This record gives sequence, structure tokens and C-alpha cells, in this order.
Amino acid sequence: MKVLITGSSGFVAYYLALELIHHQHQVILTAQEDGEMTIQNTTYPILGINLCDRAEVKKGLAHLEFDAVVHLAGISHLIDAETDRKALAEVNIMGTNHLCCAIVERKIPCTFLLASSTVVFGHLLPPTKIFDENSPTNPINPYGFSKLAAEAVVRCFDSSSFKTYIARPSNHIGMGQAPHFVCPSLARKIALAPPGSAIEVGNLQSERDFCDVRDIARAYRLILEKQPDESIFVLGQGQTISIREILTILIDLSGKNLHYKEVLNLKRSGEAEKIAINPSRAKIALGWECQIPIKDSLKNILEDAFGGTYA
Repeated sequence: MKVLITGSSGFVAYYLALELIHHQHQVILTAQEDGEMTIQNTTYPILGINLCDRAEVKKGLAHLEFDAVVHLAGISHLIDAETDRKALAEVNIMGTNHLCCAIVERKIPCTFLLASSTVVFGHLLPPTKIFDENSPTNPINPYGFSKLAAEAVVRCFDSSSFKTYIARPSNHIGMGQAPHFVCPSLARKIALAPPGSAIEVGNLQSERDFCDVRDIARAYRLILEKQPDESIFVLGQGQTISIREILTILIDLSGKNLHYKEVLNLKRSGEAEKIAINPSRAKIALGWECQIPIKDSLKNILEDAFGGTYA
């Protein structure tokens, strides 16, 4: 299978490309600008295509041969989404529309997988509720709305020759994630802190379902390979962990005996306090479940922050 991956300069693309190549698939990498990616000592070109420019998207895809698309490109951070909502709409919504239009206009059968997010669910109310594919969506921030809108765009194009899937992964983590995301941000603070000192942190009460990016990449591959009847998949561990617990594990792994204090101005607005999910559909339809323990993922992130092995 030839798979076109958008957003190839981002965090998930490397792991997805590695997963696909390992299972004998070919990859075509695209991003906003030209570049390259090295995977297992082989360098792959990244084709620059600006998804905000419909004509450029159509021209860029015209001579490419692919059987499937995994759409990873988009503004993915809550603060970035809040800061520039015009760009958020242009990239996450219109960019998705331009991509789908260009693919459909080729009149060649294609499978399309959109990487959405569990943020489309919004708040967890009541506290005992767990989200699955049938749960109502109720975003509480611009990023969540943009993801839900992108889902709607993709579903508009669904047909017998353009089979569409939507993945709603939980927070996925691993080496190489941008430092403004919570786990690498905490790991970096720990790496820079002198032993026995105190670090300043934001909200530690939030609970999330953290999943290793390699597990998410495997789920994406399985969706493309198995072509299940179900079109939407919620992906994650199926259990939550608080940011406080994450911080405690990272400090323990570092061996630095650090202390921490919560600072009000470091807390983020527009975030749900708890997002808990039920990934049972993926287990039944795909034979998929998370395999990498959270502690192993956090150890990798801490090694990344330390610039190598820290212990």
C-alpha cells in the first residue's frame, strides 16, 4: 500500500512512517515546506504542499500515486489555537477541505484517515461518564471546534471510492514531542533543575488518558489495513492519570529529589478537567490496544529532555 502522510514535519509522522515501512508499506511524505526525514538510515523526501492554497494542493497531488492518506497536518496545540484563530480555521478546517477536494477530483479510489482528537468531547459530565464513539460531542475550546469541523468536512466526502475514517486519539506522548506539550514540558523543567530544588508547574489536577505515540501509529496502520466497517475510533489506554501523577513519576525517574509548586499564571484555560475514554471498539474491530506502559513512555521523554540516557 502507498500511503500519503500530511503533516510530516510534526511529531506523529515519523512514528507512523516507521510503522508503515516496517510492515512493508510505502510512504509519501508531505508538509508545508520541503524537507526530508531519516528513517532507519534511509532518507525520505518531504514534499512541500501548502494545504491552505487549494490550487497548490491540487497541483501537488496531481502526479502522486497513493492508495491511502493519513491526514496529520494541522495546528495541534491549545495555546496556538487560541492565539491565531484565523490560522486555526484556515489550516484545520479549510486545509482539510482542500485536501479532500483534490483527492476526490483525481477520481481514483482512496482511503482517507483523519487524525482528530478526544478534545471534541469537551467536559466529562457527569464525573462517572466515559466517552466512546457514540458519545455526544461538545467542544469547549477553539481547537476542539476546529477538529470537530474537520471531521464534518471529511464525512461530507465519504463515498464508495473515498472511504473515510476518523480517529480520535487520546493524548499521545513520546520522544520528539514539542516542548510546549505537558509531558515534555515537565521533563525539560526536571532536566534543567538542580537536584533538591523546586520547579514551578501549572494545573496538576487534570486527568488524561496518555498513550504512547507508537501505539497510536499502530492503530492508524491497522485501520488502513483492515478497512473496518466502523468509521470512527476512539484510541487510548482506557484509563486516566493525573498530571500530578505524571510529574511524580518523572521526578522519581530522574532521581533528583525535586520539589514543585503550582503557579496560577501557568495554568491553562479552556481545558477539560478530565477526559476518560473507552477504546473497546478498536480492540474488537482492529485487535488493537495500548501495549507500551506509561512509565516506559515517560522514561523515553525524560531521556529526550536530558539529551540522552539520564541514569
